[in-house]
Amino acid sequence: MVRSETTTSPVQQFGDTSGVASMPVAQFQGLRDLKRRAPFDYRTEKERDDDQDACRKSAVDSRKVARTILARNLVAATTPEETKK
Repeated sequence: MVRSETTTSPVQQFGDTSGVASMPVAQFQGLRDLKRRAPFDYRTEKERDDDQDACRKSAVDSRKVARTILARNLVAATTPEETKK
């Protein structure tokens, strides 16, 4: 599922992953109280959807990140000196 949902950067694995599948999920959840709810999100459903849309629109293929940053900096430059950075 992660591989199909991750479209803008390659999925990577680090270290020894051979025993992870047999470990209980609780091993990755920390020591917090599982009955406690997450903090209330005060945004409306439309605001949450808008945030997700903004993230999707600004997503860049990982192979093009450096070029995109340079291009955006060039567009934002206000002086000739800034365009040379």
